Formats: sequence, C-alpha cells, structure tokens
Amino acid sequence: MITIKELAKMLDLAPSSVSMALNDRKGISPDVRIKVKEAAKKYGYLPYIKSRETGMYNKNSRVISIIYPRCDIHITESVQLGIDKLIRENDYHKIRYTVDLYNELASKEAKDMFIASILEHTSTNGILLFSIELSETTVVKLAREGIYTVFLNTFLDYGKCVYIDNMNAARKATEKLIKAGRREVALVIPDAGMGMEWKDRFEGYKKALQENKIEFNPDYIMYENDFSSLKKIAYATRHLVEANPKINGILYASDILAFGGIKILKDMGKKVPDDIAIIGIDDMPIDAILKPSLSSVRLPLEKMGELGAKMLLDTIDKGSYKSESIFINESRLILRESFRKENKGDSWI
Repeated sequence: MITIKELAKMLDLAPSSVSMALNDRKGISPDVRIKVKEAAKKYGYLPYIKSRETGMYNKNSRVISIIYPRCDIHITESVQLGIDKLIRENDYHKIRYTVDLYNELASKEAKDMFIASILEHTSTNGILLFSIELSETTVVKLAREGIYTVFLNTFLDYGKCVYIDNMNAARKATEKLIKAGRREVALVIPDAGMGMEWKDRFEGYKKALQENKIEFNPDYIMYENDFSSLKKIAYATRHLVEANPKINGILYASDILAFGGIKILKDMGKKVPDDIAIIGIDDMPIDAILKPSLSSVRLPLEKMGELGAKMLLDTIDKGSYKSESIFINESRLILRESFRKENKGDSWI
C-alpha cells in the first residue's frame, strides 16, 4: 500500500500539504486539491479510499478525536459522559484513542507522529486531549490547518484548557486529616514528571502543611509510578510506615494507590483509621464497598469533559484559535470509614 509520504514525493509536495488537500483543509488551492485526490485514487492510497467508501470522508464531516492516556476506566468514562452530551447535541461523531503516554508517546516527536497519523486516517475537525501535552509549535500548526485542540486536565499558557484545581483538592484533603488531629501526614504519589495533576496535588499537600504550621518532611513522601501492580503499591506504603512509625495519616494522590495501601496496613496489623487515617483522590465507585470504605475527593470529571467539548465546538464554529483556560474548583470531600468522624459537620456517603 502506498503511504502518504510516497504519494507526496510523487507529487513533489510536502506530506502535510497532501494531508490538508485530502481533508479539505484551508491553505490549499483548488487545483492542488484535485490533483492530490486524483493521485490518491489512482495509486490506491488506502486511507483516502476507505474513508470515501465508509462516508467518513467529506469536507462537511463532523468528527471529534478524543485521546486518553492509559488510566482507570472510571476516570475516562466520567470525562467521556460530559463530552458525549455535547457531541450528541451538536451532531458530531467521535473517535476515541487510548495511548501509552509514558512509553510509546513519551517524547515530543512520538506525540507529533501520533497526531499526524490521526490526521492521515480521519477527517478530524478537532481534538480533545486528556492529561496529554503538545508543543506550542504543534498546536499553532494544527490551528493554521483548521484543526483545533482543547486540553483537559492540563494547563498550557498557549492552548485552550479546562483544568480541575488539583492543588486545592489535595489541600482540602490534607487539611481535613490535620484538623482531625493527624499532624503526621504522609503522601503517596507518582513523581511530578508523570503529569501536571501530580505536581499540583503535591503542592496542595505542602500548602496545607504550611498553613497549619507543620514543617514539611521529605521522608514522609513516597513516590510510586506503577499503578498496575498492587504489590509494588503495597511495598511503597510498607516502606513508608516502617521507616516513619509516627505517621498517623496518609493522603494517597489516587484511589488506586490507596487500595494497595489499605491492604498492606491491615496485613501489618495497623488499624484504619484508628492508627492511620486515609484519604484518597478520585472517589471511584469501589471506594464505598471496601473494608474499611475509602474516604476520597470527588473530582468534577464529567463537568470538565462537558466544558472542554463546548470550548472545542465553539472554536470550530468560530474558525479561530485563541488561548484560554477554565479552572474548575468544585471538588467534594466524601468521608467514609477510612477517616475517623470527629467533627459534627462532617458529611458521609
């Protein structure tokens, strides 16, 4: 099968120009557009032929591409609920992608190649990216070609972004533990290089300590990047608690990290919450049926998806791209059995 690079070489054009012509983007003359389409059909450029046959290809196609990194299905489906509502109401189609952000798409070049492959095989009007960054050069280039991007759960000063206030979510949770008398609060979290939300949750934890006049102790931080292995997660908590026996509260930056933590603490003979109170972040459905049930911060994921989709569709309608950001500070702390209820004002679910 001929590739887009081979087709471009035959026509003495850049691959990006061929892609723009096939997808009816701006900036290509009618003569070149016709020449490229005729060559694609003549030489059997398969993505173009297939898209014509399935009806996915035409200049009026209404397609939104949505890209997620590999993460818990509760998170992606909650975000997707908000996106789907707007897509249905505005008669768009969607194509979802799940990528291995920390291996396959770790570099800028790999991300750019993946975006190029999406444009090569679909007639996409816009792209929603969850917890995935693109370079400013790529964002500007796509906008010039009439392909607009919106970033969810990511803040970029050169992009359109909808971002949950992760710092305040972690600050609230840490402060709740401190106010309940748990002043030796530890944190289990992926390192900041894994994503902006982890950096902000780390800063929220530190801010709560500062506001309550508690000195930050780096020994109370345990980094764990592997969400797939409960054994590794459990080891992180065991190492943390054995090395720091004064710990009486732990904030887990993700509920998945907390699952392994609760299990190993029980195996170690620690009582939750009597010995160590625990709060997670995400409020996954399983939290309520764990023993003990897990206290957690519920994030406005569905609203983030809905606002992001609206931002993208409005941008497509206007046909122009200008950076803007929406910050959502509507996280809610849900208290359950892993946190001792010591104040009358606490709410339970």
